[in-house]
Amino acid sequence: MEKDLSNYFDKLRLKAREIDKGTNKLAETWKIPHLLVGGYAERTTETNACLNEIWKSLQDTKDKVEQIQAECKPMIEDMNNFIKESKRTYEELKEQCENLDIVLAEYGYQYEEDQYEEDSEREKHSRDDNKDITNDGRVNIVFDSEIEFTPDLTWLE
Repeated sequence: MEKDLSNYFDKLRLKAREIDKGTNKLAETWKIPHLLVGGYAERTTETNACLNEIWKSLQDTKDKVEQIQAECKPMIEDMNNFIKESKRTYEELKEQCENLDIVLAEYGYQYEEDQYEEDSEREKHSRDDNKDITNDGRVNIVFDSEIEFTPDLTWLE
């Protein structure tokens, strides 16, 4: 029975300590209620001075942003004009490239797209065949013919 009573009083002491801590915290809160209530107490001159400084800083920042935007506006217009000119030039060049087949056909050039694809594939495979991969990962190109310098300053293969 004594054990039960000692546990009971221990629990009672813990609850009393919690109540004391809560009471002390509440007493501190009542000393400065405007901090916890949301700052709705009267504004002091120091608070007003800080608010005025913040307001001036915000106005200065706004003015500087507007000034920077005004300075950048001509540059942005120039950039937009450049982009429009580039697009127009691109379209003209694209059209000229599309019409190139017609011009070449007028001068007797016969262009077959299938033949071009076969030639490019053959060229790609021949380039791949000329590569010799070594152990260190570098690629060496092996040439079949040797180039020789002649006395009359020309190259021979």
